[in-house]
Amino acid sequence: LALLAAPALARAEAPGGSVTLLVGAAAGGGPDLWARGFAPFLERHWPRAAIAVLNRPGEGGLAAARSLAAALAGANVIASVATPQLLARAVEAAAVPLLERLAFIAAVAEEPLLLVGPAGADAGLAALRA
Repeated sequence: LALLAAPALARAEAPGGSVTLLVGAAAGGGPDLWARGFAPFLERHWPRAAIAVLNRPGEGGLAAARSLAAALAGANVIASVATPQLLARAVEAAAVPLLERLAFIAAVAEEPLLLVGPAGADAGLAALRA
């Protein structure tokens, strides 16, 4: 997972007041639960900032990215996004220019990609490993 901001906030010092953390998924899903669990961490490290989680589901994260890119100058809005999924969605939807309107803040967690197979399928897995 990564955090993105509109470029103006990414260059600014830690914000005071309210900060909106956009999540490109529906309430109650994994990305939403992660963001709500991460918000208190941000509040501890951004003194005087209150983090409000706002869901913007749709288009595999592009709806949240569009909301972030459209944030008014001076708005304290950031977003959590899954990478590289957001990049793939932007390419598929011909929305790559949207990414240029966002600024990378930090990688928060790594999500390794694993290949798994059914137990007992060793013959096919041996060939795949080779």
